This record gives sequence, structure tokens and C-alpha cells, in this order.
Amino acid sequence: MNRNSAAFSAVRFAVFITLSVTVMAVIFVFSAQDGEQSSISSGFVSDLLRRVLSPIMPDSALAFTLKYIRKIAHVSIYFLLGLFTSLSASELSRRIGRLPLCIFAAWLVCVLYAVSDEFHQSFTAGREASLRDVLIDSAGALVSVLITGIISFVKKKRRSDK
Repeated sequence: MNRNSAAFSAVRFAVFITLSVTVMAVIFVFSAQDGEQSSISSGFVSDLLRRVLSPIMPDSALAFTLKYIRKIAHVSIYFLLGLFTSLSASELSRRIGRLPLCIFAAWLVCVLYAVSDEFHQSFTAGREASLRDVLIDSAGALVSVLITGIISFVKKKRRSDK
């Protein structure tokens, strides 16, 4: 790896770490909302989705979506966290090798953050910790970590074949 590509890799690593920390901060802020604030936020999103999707989505599908909006939010935000942590890990693996270990570490960071998030929520009025949410969060992160890991592996394989 020449100096320019190494420096570019360091910049991308810093960007992905910054994005990971930003997503963690967003998760923390949402977890710090008390039960009433959280319901208002969910209600706002539900109302917005109802207005946007009702003309194009069957009532049964819309009702299903609105019923599970909080769980969809969990999967989505942890998908992003998994994406940014695994992209960071992929960049790190370009320097130290051990792509599978780096990718696993990225997922582990997401799981531990999900656990700490639920622990944090347990101290927030009107909220409680949920093992189900940890599993949902971990699954959302796992999907993006696996996708990133597979793509990184294929790219590494192509580089080594040249």
C-alpha cells in the first residue's frame, strides 16, 4: 500500500468512526427520552408515515408497519451503527489484516452498545430494559456487518488475485 492510499484509508477510517459515534449519540438521545416523550416521537413518525403511505399501501400493510414502527426503528438505527462500525473495521483490517476478527469485533461493539443502551433506558422514567430489543438491535447490526464483511472479503480476494 503506497503512502497516498494509506492516508486515504486513515481518512475513511476516521470518517466511519465519526459516523459510528454520531449514531451512538442519536441512540443515546432517544433512550434518554422518558416514556411520554418517546411516545410523542413515535406518534409523530406514525402520523407522518400514515399520511405518506396510505395512498400507495394497502390498509393491512400500513397497519402492520405502524404497529411495529418502534421495532423497525431499532433495526434501522442499529443497521446504520453496524454499517459504520463494520466499515471502520474493514478499513482497520487493511492495515492489520484479520478481516473476520475485525468484522466480528464491529458486531460485538454493536451488541455491547445495545446492552448498554437498554441498561441506560432502565434508569429513564416510563421506560424499561428489554432483552427482546437487544436481540432486535443485534440482528439489525448483524445484517449490515455481514453485508460489509462479505463485500470486504470479495474485494480483498480480488486484490490478492491481481
